[in-house]
Amino acid sequence: MPRFLRRWAGVMLPEAVKAPFRGRLYGFRAPRATMRAEIREEAGGCVVTIDEALVLRAPRAVLPDLRYHLQTNGESMDEIANLLQVARDPGGLLFDVGGHVSLLAHLFCLASPRNRAISFEPSPSLRRLAEQMRAMNGLNDRLVLSANAI
Repeated sequence: MPRFLRRWAGVMLPEAVKAPFRGRLYGFRAPRATMRAEIREEAGGCVVTIDEALVLRAPRAVLPDLRYHLQTNGESMDEIANLLQVARDPGGLLFDVGGHVSLLAHLFCLASPRNRAISFEPSPSLRRLAEQMRAMNGLNDRLVLSANAI
């Protein structure tokens, strides 16, 4: 659909008409992978348990990102399920470009003690959250957080 028509539709159509299509535009669909993620808040942060096996600890400020990637966005959930499958076997080294809070890098490292990751995130505030999460999960020796932009 041409851009001018999308803009026109965005302004002219009522929200009730637009809402059913919004999810398809942004990946909000049911996941295809069977991955269960439980997120619970605790003192000092939150804890994510994936498939009753993998446990990730995170600062409370990361909670919206965790919910988005592990419970709301089907495409993201599929991406993470595929990443975890690779992370368990054969595993190895992950380069996380545009790491944000380095969620993928953390999950990759937690999936196997043999795994290592380098996460690139130039934003100081996002990198600070990733540093907190790295310390909470005891990954200081396996997860490198780089301030470089790629």
